[in-house]
Amino acid sequence: MILRTRFVDKTVQLTVEDNGPGIPPGTKEGLGLRMVRERISLAHPGASLRLESSPEGARATIEIPSARGAG
Repeated sequence: MILRTRFVDKTVQLTVEDNGPGIPPGTKEGLGLRMVRERISLAHPGASLRLESSPEGARATIEIPSARGAG
């Protein structure tokens, strides 16, 4: 598993990726991911959660608008 944190433009980008089998095609988002999206949105308006998957692994990326450089 790899965990990365970096600043991209005016956002903080958090990425978690692995080299497992990925998310099976056709898998629907469950309660857990819906709750994570809701919590991120409530804590950080404008934030997003993106999931990517391939047979070589999966990646979850959270992008949070940063106050760094504002003003």
